[in-house]
Amino acid sequence: MTCESRHEVRGIVLSRRQAGLDERIGVLAQSLADAAVANACPREAIERFLVRPSRTHLSR
Repeated sequence: MTCESRHEVRGIVLSRRQAGLDERIGVLAQSLADAAVANACPREAIERFLVRPSRTHLSR
């Protein structure tokens, strides 16, 4: 089985490349891992914001 990857800009295909399924799965896995790393800091900041104690619930 082969897959085709296309590089598009504004809906125009600039290039096409045939690749095997194993290669495409590897590229996809790497892209997902890169996205997870790139989005880790913003995700962690949002989690800290959401789980921090509310000021209305703090004891005085």
